[in-house]
Amino acid sequence: KMAEAEDKAQTGIEIAANLIKELKDMCHGVHIMAIGWEKKVPAVLEAAGL
Repeated sequence: KMAEAEDKAQTGIEIAANLIKELKDMCHGVHIMAIGWEKKVPAVLEAAGL
């Protein structure tokens, strides 16, 4: 998916958000390590519905 994406940042946000959505009922939280992409964390959380 990432290799074919025109907007790799947006695709990365979507992938991360989907993972969070899938895992949130199985765990008590998520730890996002956005090394160098800290400004994207709010977009990930919003896309994940958090």
